[in-house]
Amino acid sequence: MKTILNAADIPAELKKIPRWLLWKLEDRNGKPTKTPYTADGRLAKVNDPSTWTTFENALLAYQSGQFDGIGLVLSDEDDLAGVDLDKCLNPDTGELEAQAARIVADLPTYCEISPSGCGLRLFGFGKLPQGGRRKGKIELYETGRYLTVTGHRFGPHESVADISAEIAIVHARIFGKPSATKPAPSDAGVLALSDADLLEKIRRSKKGPDFEALWSGQTAGHGEDHSAADLALANILSFWTNGDAARMDRLFRQSSLMREKWDKPHYADGRTYGQATLEKAVADLQDGYRGKTTHRGDGEKPSQKPAQASAPVTERPTIHIQPGREPWMADEAERYLITVSYTHLDVYKRQFFDQAPTPTREGEPSPLTKPTFKQPPAPITPVCMKRRWSSVILK
Repeated sequence: MKTILNAADIPAELKKIPRWLLWKLEDRNGKPTKTPYTADGRLAKVNDPSTWTTFENALLAYQSGQFDGIGLVLSDEDDLAGVDLDKCLNPDTGELEAQAARIVADLPTYCEISPSGCGLRLFGFGKLPQGGRRKGKIELYETGRYLTVTGHRFGPHESVADISAEIAIVHARIFGKPSATKPAPSDAGVLALSDADLLEKIRRSKKGPDFEALWSGQTAGHGEDHSAADLALANILSFWTNGDAARMDRLFRQSSLMREKWDKPHYADGRTYGQATLEKAVADLQDGYRGKTTHRGDGEKPSQKPAQASAPVTERPTIHIQPGREPWMADEAERYLITVSYTHLDVYKRQFFDQAPTPTREGEPSPLTKPTFKQPPAPITPVCMKRRWSSVILK
């Protein structure tokens, strides 16, 4: 498909925005994809301003014949919103599907035909309400996307108008009004933490073992499905950052799951695999971290004493074995809390303890003991995984 750009009819309101890029129609996994590029032929990203350019530069690059079209990035730098109506137009008759026709009639702003000739794009100024962004053939976006621009106007509106009120009505009709929910969780405590401190807090939580396994790059808990593991880690980060996508991205890049695929365009609208993963995690978030000791199964473990700052291991840590309970790593290794099943206790004891009485299954009274933890023969990075007795070892 080769789009004939009609630059003359592109509204001036769009031309003056310096967030343009180019695209080529390429095959990705058997599916045609509009891959975004910079004016000099490098891959562009909708979250990297250094890959954007002015309309004039994009037009010159397009006219060189190396690209199939141009596009405009939607960003939270302004209130520009875009509506994408896919496969709604009969290119032979000009007839619109009923739902698309109603949306076009309800939004008095610039509308144009998409590169395929079968869809429409609308651009307008106005903040989108919270809630859905995609339903069937309809998509509404204001950031983190780029939309192709052709200049082939559809309808009477030649300029980009303020449609704040109108788009709110359209959004409510398509996605429904936001339901009454609990007040948004306060994220002041989380935001006040450094990344290192936040990661430490996650490790202390009930999700700590799962998080540590994912953080270290292990995918076994998700059937060796790397993508499923990526989403699982993103879901944990979404909870603890209260859906802060920028911070989630920053943290994810520090994990061992990070790979080149994260930054590669993966969808026809220019989104990268990483962006789509984070967006799904944020969309699936029911409630964020509130700073309590227990919360929705993701929060911190209840503690009988104030949390102590982590310190480097300078002495051999100890294990506390309490009557009727599973043993825990404690003292210096407290942040690697993980249960050890009784079925593996003897093996665990032989490997790492000088001495350690085995508690009875029936929970018979026995004194609190503190066996000495043997030093492993070589340093091993701690990997916390549920039901793995050999998971918690000294750094």
